[in-house]
Amino acid sequence: MPAPWEVAADPQPEAAGVLAEIHPGLKTIQNPIQVEGVEKVPPRMASEVGEHTREILRELDFGDREIGALIERGAVFIKEKA
Repeated sequence: MPAPWEVAADPQPEAAGVLAEIHPGLKTIQNPIQVEGVEKVPPRMASEVGEHTREILRELDFGDREIGALIERGAVFIKEKA
C-alpha cells in the first residue's frame, strides 16, 4: 500500500481529479460523493482555533464587554487577525 505522500506525488490521481490543492503545496482528497441537484463544494483548510470565536459569541448576543470578560478569564480564546 503506498504512503500518502506517494499517492499525492502520483500523476494518476491528479489527472483523475481526485486531489484538490487547499493551500499552496498542500493537497487533500476530493469528496467522492455527488448529490444530484447539489453543487459540490471544494475542500478548504479548517479554521484556526479562535478564528471565529468573536463572531460566534456575537451571534449568541454576547456584547463586547461580555466577550472581553470571557477573554480576560481565559474562558475563550480569540485569534487576533494580523
